Amino acid sequence: RLPEDVAERVMRCLSGAGSGQEKQLDLRLNPLSSASSGGAPDGRRWRIVAFGETLNGTLVDLPSRVESHVLPWPDGGQGVAYKSADVCQMLIAHRGPEPVGASRRLDRASFIWASGLTPPARRLRQRRFRGTPAPDAEFGVANIGEAESAIRARMDNQEYVYEEVTEVDEATYLEILRTQPHTVWRPPTLGELRGSAAGSAPARRAGSAAASVRSAGSRGGA
Repeated sequence: RLPEDVAERVMRCLSGAGSGQEKQLDLRLNPLSSASSGGAPDGRRWRIVAFGETLNGTLVDLPSRVESHVLPWPDGGQGVAYKSADVCQMLIAHRGPEPVGASRRLDRASFIWASGLTPPARRLRQRRFRGTPAPDAEFGVANIGEAESAIRARMDNQEYVYEEVTEVDEATYLEILRTQPHTVWRPPTLGELRGSAAGSAPARRAGSAAASVRSAGSRGGA
């Protein structure tokens, strides 16, 4: 990644749009050792000479791998692209001692750059890995562990108990209440709440137009 003015000049050279000396691409890259780069690991600091101007360079690791593809020309209308490379690192050329935004984007311990090559990859890892869910969340650690144990038990053909929660309209609720009253969840009484163990889940509030119907059963493995 070059400074904008240098990048434009390089593009003119590559496209052949320049004239005279502008057609000659003058770009030299030299890695610096740890001793000459202020203590940075070997290969992380570079000296870049572009059209006679000396720039500093920092080699960083991208937060994710980028697949590069080429489209043969002419492709006969097939539109088939061929994978050419996996891009995992980026060399940033900068005029100052550090790349622009290094204080926010560069991890100096691992030399990982926080953002990818394109705007959608901005702060990619921070947005993808936002931390663990709360303990009482749907995807909390305890719920995930319980689901994994249930799946393994089912795979071993063990007996299992399942719970089905369904939202129904008022007419269906009254019919189920008349024919299957034992399957309808009811809020616990005050005495039951006082006698429940500390830390138990709070009771749900019953609705007038809808009810949560639970049916529990036990069946052997298939």
